[in-house]
Amino acid sequence: MLDAARGLGRRGQDDMRRSATASVAALFPGRSLVLMDSGTSALTTALTRSGSAAGAVRRVALPAYACPDIATAAIGAGLPIVLYDVNPETLAPDETSLDAVLARGVSHVVVTHLYGRLVDVAAIRRKAEAAGAVVIEDAAQWGGGTLGGVRGAAGADWSILSFGRGKGINAGGGGALLTVVPLTDTECNLDEVGLQDSALLFARALATECFAYPAWYGLPAQIPALGLGSTAYHAPRPPRRITGVSAALLTHALHTLEAARSRRASVEQEYLDALRACPTVLCPPLDPRARSGALRMPVLLEPTRARALERLGVVRSYPRTLQDYPEIAAVLAVGRQHMPGADRLAAQLHTLPTHDRVSPANRRAIIAALCDAGTR
Repeated sequence: MLDAARGLGRRGQDDMRRSATASVAALFPGRSLVLMDSGTSALTTALTRSGSAAGAVRRVALPAYACPDIATAAIGAGLPIVLYDVNPETLAPDETSLDAVLARGVSHVVVTHLYGRLVDVAAIRRKAEAAGAVVIEDAAQWGGGTLGGVRGAAGADWSILSFGRGKGINAGGGGALLTVVPLTDTECNLDEVGLQDSALLFARALATECFAYPAWYGLPAQIPALGLGSTAYHAPRPPRRITGVSAALLTHALHTLEAARSRRASVEQEYLDALRACPTVLCPPLDPRARSGALRMPVLLEPTRARALERLGVVRSYPRTLQDYPEIAAVLAVGRQHMPGADRLAAQLHTLPTHDRVSPANRRAIIAALCDAGTR
């Protein structure tokens, strides 16, 4: 945190950014890399600069169940949105739904990894590119995992990362755009982030680290300025540069990325092994080709039965599908559609904590409570 505090001063900003850029670039050789203030800004820029096949219909396909910030990015890029459904038992795109969207015509498809569970981007690229669409890999929730030996954010020609709360790389904020096309931050015309916003990012990162214990999380979550636990729609704003604070925290976090991922994956496997004995709890299985990023462990539960688990850190994930946000519904190229997979996820998907602050006793209590409260 000391380096991050130095990043609050303007003199240290560029040094921190250069160090962070080098750290991220080492993970993704051969890629152009631009660090920004958020993954949303990175996705907006990817949609704006990636172009599309000649004659493609200028609109973007998004998963109907995801963080609403991906829709913010599409709106900021000026693209109408179409949605495809998500399979609740795999968290991957519903193939029939995605095929139908591609058949109607889109210029871009955003593929989103959830909770460190990596989607087969290569398989989706084959379909999308055959239909003339550019695939953008939303690896905001990558968490350091791989699928078939391919690192998250390395499966598409355009991909984005996020370094905010809950992304496995806590820099208080920030994001990255990765592409095989030569691109610099100067070309992206990024605005500068003010000192006040830098200080807020520092406070948010500190609060996240200090209050990650399940019993304590409610304290910072009640501070509106920190924005913890929020799934509200945010209006688009111009992409900005990453702050020196986030850059310093990012450099530190990347040094411990694999060790942290491995510990979370061990906890995730502990949950999976224990919950096999609880047939009333549905856990989306791990792909045998994957090394999970294991940001959190997803389970499907009835909300009325899950409320008693909140004190243990078992929380409901995104409580609405994207088409349930009025601001997003207003820009859908096709009206409201039947999305049974996304609807089920919005109603039932909860996640279990996997981070270091959750003790073995906490995990045993979570497992016992799930086996008592779970339902398919």
